[in-house]
Amino acid sequence: MCRMIGVMSRNKMDYKYAIEGRENGGAFHSLKVQSKKAYDAPHEDGFGIYVMSFKDSRQNNEGREPEHEFLFKNGARITENAELSKRLNYANGNLLISHIRKASAGKGEIDGIHAHPYAYVSPDFFKIKGININNITDWENSTNPYSSYVFAHNGTIYNLGDESMTDSQALLDLIAGNFKNGVDFEGLKEFISDFTGRFDFTAINFLLKDSKNDLYALRLAKAKRKGDDPQKQPRLAYYSLYYLKDDDKVVIASEPFDSDRGWKCINNYTLLKIDKDLNITMAEID
Repeated sequence: MCRMIGVMSRNKMDYKYAIEGRENGGAFHSLKVQSKKAYDAPHEDGFGIYVMSFKDSRQNNEGREPEHEFLFKNGARITENAELSKRLNYANGNLLISHIRKASAGKGEIDGIHAHPYAYVSPDFFKIKGININNITDWENSTNPYSSYVFAHNGTIYNLGDESMTDSQALLDLIAGNFKNGVDFEGLKEFISDFTGRFDFTAINFLLKDSKNDLYALRLAKAKRKGDDPQKQPRLAYYSLYYLKDDDKVVIASEPFDSDRGWKCINNYTLLKIDKDLNITMAEID
């Protein structure tokens, strides 16, 4: 059970505002504030920030070409990490996925390795570098290949993963394995629909960056049904997801973090895609 903020911005932005808040205060509820004051707080079992920046490629019609990525994860409370402000000097880019964790029982230790978001990069790349991909918690990269998938999740999926791998990381592995050549919107819809029929869960709300560097968001919490175990029924108000769009960016957040009236609640069982031009594609999951 967690809180998430994702951003796709037309131009490079300083994402410190989404993590630490604004110096001038106001109604802004940054990720730090949400860790203490969000719905069902505190969320103190680790945090993670992923940022990707793109080259200036206005004439590139095939997509955005990355130039830098940054990942920092830690098992401490986001409000108590002395290294965070230093790492946020690199949090300037076009795409953000950030997460604060409230760990599900038995779903991975509370440490940086099991904090979200998870990055999926070619294993061959890390063989060359001599790095264990599963242990990456502090990572900067300005060299191809870049992370194909980056994933953050809110909810619990039963009988997926084990003590060494969270259900969230196992779901990312399934997505990466099914979409080796990149995600397509209709294909991801079908994957999710099939997944919901095969696994029991409270929610599979997620943020996902794919290999084409588009941003996907899913709100899908299991609604109460006759005969279901009451202990496995989520509170739909907790498994919320909202989006806000302006000329410069699209923001996806578990909860609205300011008083802007432009926030829209994403309906349950809904998938969104935000592309490089900030176009939003939205569809209901069957």
